[in-house]
Amino acid sequence: MLRTLDTYKYQPLPHDRAIRLVQIIPDRTEGPNGFSLTLKIFDLKDLPLFCALSYTWKSPMLARLSTSSDPDGDPAAYDNDPPVLVKVQCDGKQLTTNENAFNFLHRAMLENMFVDDQQLGSTPKIFRLHNSQTACKNRMVPDYVWIDAICINQNDPIERSHQVSIMDRIYQQSVMTIVWMGKDDPHPDARWVMETFAQRFIALHSQIGAQLSTLDADCTDPFLVQYFGAEECSRWRQSWEAFFSLMVRCRWFSRGWAIQEVLLKSLQNDYDVAYMWGSVKILFKDVWDFLFGAAQVFWWVKLRPRMSNNELELHTRWGLSRFMRMQALHTRLLHHLREGNKDGSGGTEGSMTDTQRSWVDFFETVQALRHHKFSDDRDHVYGCLGLVSSLQRTSNVQLPVPNYERSTTEIYTEVAWEMLQQMPYLDVLNTVEGKDRQSVSDLPSWVPNFAAIPRSVLRLALPLEDPSVHPGRYFNPLKRPSTALSTQGFDGKKLSVRGMMVSIISKAGSSLFNAIEEIQLEWFLDMLLRSPEQKYPGTNQSLDEALCCTLLANSLSPTMPETWNSTSFQSFWSKLLAVRIEYLETQSSGAGSHILSLVEILQEYSWIPSKPQVMDAMLNNGRAAGYPTSLDLMRLKVWNGRRFFGTEDGRFGIGPVDFELGDEVWILEGGRTPYLLRRRDVGCVLIGEVYVHGIMYGELATSDFYHSLDVVTLV
Repeated sequence: MLRTLDTYKYQPLPHDRAIRLVQIIPDRTEGPNGFSLTLKIFDLKDLPLFCALSYTWKSPMLARLSTSSDPDGDPAAYDNDPPVLVKVQCDGKQLTTNENAFNFLHRAMLENMFVDDQQLGSTPKIFRLHNSQTACKNRMVPDYVWIDAICINQNDPIERSHQVSIMDRIYQQSVMTIVWMGKDDPHPDARWVMETFAQRFIALHSQIGAQLSTLDADCTDPFLVQYFGAEECSRWRQSWEAFFSLMVRCRWFSRGWAIQEVLLKSLQNDYDVAYMWGSVKILFKDVWDFLFGAAQVFWWVKLRPRMSNNELELHTRWGLSRFMRMQALHTRLLHHLREGNKDGSGGTEGSMTDTQRSWVDFFETVQALRHHKFSDDRDHVYGCLGLVSSLQRTSNVQLPVPNYERSTTEIYTEVAWEMLQQMPYLDVLNTVEGKDRQSVSDLPSWVPNFAAIPRSVLRLALPLEDPSVHPGRYFNPLKRPSTALSTQGFDGKKLSVRGMMVSIISKAGSSLFNAIEEIQLEWFLDMLLRSPEQKYPGTNQSLDEALCCTLLANSLSPTMPETWNSTSFQSFWSKLLAVRIEYLETQSSGAGSHILSLVEILQEYSWIPSKPQVMDAMLNNGRAAGYPTSLDLMRLKVWNGRRFFGTEDGRFGIGPVDFELGDEVWILEGGRTPYLLRRRDVGCVLIGEVYVHGIMYGELATSDFYHSLDVVTLV
């Protein structure tokens, strides 16, 4: 036990440029720790050499994995045990911090890092992992480390707010960012994957690229055996699950602040970020390149079903999905940093102003952070301000200022309003989730819950081609260019926009977000059979073609002939129907025969598979299940959290699963999709974005339509 000491009291920082840095004092304490600390205040304009720490306040490893999941597949019940607190002597007083930060300081002391009397000898390994490291190139040995839990007075909301606002400068002015993964070394098999196999895989991927996707991920293919060697392939088969398990159980990978902390430094130099797992040091770049390369060639997709338990498979699926979004964000922001003023919103409808670009970057980064976890919901907004600020080309853009004295509802509402004002489109409205998934109370219906895991936004789910070649592929119901001010007013809760109601939902179809075998695919076939119409309203398309286009939000390639699209969809339908039939047969013998009968009756429809095609898929489904097609991947994005519907005027659509009969389809000025609204006495409730086939590209946008736009109030 530490001898009785007064509690450490933070002295106020003298000015806005001041930060605190930690230094370790070895062997100068009467306590059991073997070290004490000193906190020193420095000006951002005159900093010593220091490192910034990225870590978790709670235990670095998840103690348990849940077996339940929310509709998106993310495990719903990660352990929520509070951080373990420990006491350490700091400047002669007793300072309380979390155990994980303390363990890092202890490891750093053992390796002669950040101490006040560094002994002559070899430079700590963390600073010489690669010749491209700034520390290695310039022979730097930092004397201090910045750790948020210690260097910021967490009990002072004003100081905390300001320190968060300068986080970009802290991480970027550090020599490097150290990602602390806990005091324990990784499992030997996982360590072998990261230190040995990953390097060789990255080299091979750079040589043959997508060809790797045709080779078995178990390294049994003769080409891989020749490249890696039989012994290394055998070790890979023994080790890959341990690596998966490590990635899944490390809490850091789900932590929201990790995004900003890592990207702020890696956007400057990929080699200036490194992991520490106990005594093991590995470059962040090596782990990322391996994970990203293996994902690109579908190795993770192929290996997941072979895991020894379903619990690990569930968490791995979500963890890798989160990683890929993080990688995509890194790529997009790096592109903006290098290429300048381009449209960062997934389209290329022209250049944006610096203000619009900064707010689009902010919006997209906040969206990415919704897949990660913060202990404070307000940090879903504040946790990326430093990152986005670091990309700004001008200092004239005013992003939100952190203020921890305000409520989450106040922050989310005002940020959503500012996004709507500053961005060229109403894309914020496309990210609204159903009220059954809201965890923040009293949010207006038009304000996204930035703390909720989102579904894929329709305009971002599609692999759209170059708009200069296929301009009609970009959703634009009003067929108008972007508008800088499409909102009409805001009074703190209510939002006024211009738009027009174009249809009403009259038919509720099958939910699409369930497991494939639970989706009532026969409902769609029966709908086609019972429909009195042969052509889809306002088009020359057959009903089956319109149905197929609707189910994938018209993401079929416009560059391929119609016969190719219909053929590919027949194959896609065959696999889905085969899974559904096999499931129904397990429930009751003969229950799947109804589907085969419907398929046979509908044989004249060119987009519906024939009975022999479905039966062939039933024979081959097990073998093909692990190899998703492009349509399978698109289905996962488009169907997530959505349900099919029909409208009073005979149109097909997909929208939020919680829509109701009588909900209205609206086209809003500035929106890139239609929206679903529900009337109330005081205004309309926004239910969410929708795809409605036949109105997505301005088909209704006549001059009379423009003149009929009116103000609608969202509450």
